[in-house]
Amino acid sequence: MLLLLFLFPKTFADSPPTMKMIAYFGKPTVGVSGIPHQFSEPSDCYDECYYTEDCAISYFNSTGCYLLDFGNMSVQLLDRSSNEYVAFKVS
Repeated sequence: MLLLLFLFPKTFADSPPTMKMIAYFGKPTVGVSGIPHQFSEPSDCYDECYYTEDCAISYFNSTGCYLLDFGNMSVQLLDRSSNEYVAFKVS
């Protein structure tokens, strides 16, 4: 019996889902507020959102990194030259 436990992958119901960040060039269609986190790279902004429990979307532009919580949010996709990035936390 013990040997069989090692043959099957862990599939317990209480296991937390694996989270990922999906990034695009874009910006939220509603204004963002608050004091931005000062990161020099979009990837640092994504990481901050990934490890912040109530963050659903990160937005990075020339003024900094904004972490947005869960709720209805629309995003306008932009081209690479915009230097604006959004990343969504998904499972």
